[in-house]
Amino acid sequence: MQAASPSPHTPPPPRPHTDAVERLFVPLMMGTSVVGGLTHLAFIFLFASAGVRLLAIVNVASVLVYLLAWMLLRARHTVPALLLVGTEVVCHAALASWLIGWDSGYYYYLMLTIPVVIVSQLPGAWKTAMVLLVGMLHVAIDVMLRGAVPVAVVSPQMITGLYYFNLVTTLGILTFLVASYFRMVTKADARLRQIAETDPLTRLLNRRSILDLAQGYARRGEPQREALSLILGDVDHFKAVNDNHGHEAGDSVLLAVSAALLAELRDEDRLARWGGEEFLILLPSIGLEQAAAVAERLRQRVAAVEVVLPTGQRLSPSMTFGIAAMRPGEPLDAAIARADAALYAGKRAGRNRVEQAAA
Repeated sequence: MQAASPSPHTPPPPRPHTDAVERLFVPLMMGTSVVGGLTHLAFIFLFASAGVRLLAIVNVASVLVYLLAWMLLRARHTVPALLLVGTEVVCHAALASWLIGWDSGYYYYLMLTIPVVIVSQLPGAWKTAMVLLVGMLHVAIDVMLRGAVPVAVVSPQMITGLYYFNLVTTLGILTFLVASYFRMVTKADARLRQIAETDPLTRLLNRRSILDLAQGYARRGEPQREALSLILGDVDHFKAVNDNHGHEAGDSVLLAVSAALLAELRDEDRLARWGGEEFLILLPSIGLEQAAAVAERLRQRVAAVEVVLPTGQRLSPSMTFGIAAMRPGEPLDAAIARADAALYAGKRAGRNRVEQAAA
């Protein structure tokens, strides 16, 4: 069946990269909004007590701006929130520097807008334009207000205290931004690594990751290689399950079989979904005879599984296993091929059994 062409009014599908960036950026900005709001809340009391009423009122407005930004971010309106916060930072820095003087250090907060813009999901051209704009505004405010006579008169001690407070607060917020972003990127990287290394249905290792592990085991201790046995298992009559009961039933069987296999293995053993209804098991430090005993226990464990379908039907899966112990100097793919040959010998011999490859 040919897919229908998209309507001109149909919105384009979301871009995975943009979605991933937004998932990182929104919590980061929400945290920044909370920190910014609390900082301006402190400024309200400070300037009210110092008699700088206009700046106290400005900080009330700033607290409301950060509250609105937090609400916008919660609703995933990230671009308006970013523009709102950026405008507040620039306006507040300029107004505070004009009212109580450049030496109060409020210009430091302008620098915080740059890393926020860079890690946002804005298009690259927008980021470049906004970073350049912030830089030009910083220079312009510096040129106009450095050395200018403040509108409000406050004590030199208060100006010095504000300078160091703003410096330390800027460094603290910058540290918070970097640490938060690093933590979020680390979590995202771990999640991506998990996706790359595991089977999405069973959550077992996937083919690529088990091969990497097997290569590591195979190289361990060369030339006196440590014993390593392989078990390759296949769910019997799995195609019939899918054909007769549907793919959801097949998925239920795979999940039940995966749980049964895991329950019988040691902590140091490794189990992976090899592909389709096949599973590969690595048994380090185990020879062929012990591997055969393990495979037999696995066979019995799977044979005891009963899968109850939503229709009330009950399925009793079984598995056939082929085992091989790696020979000295043998390539990994050759050992897997021998286990695979043993597996299909078991299939031809009637299924639901364990077959050993030649030692």
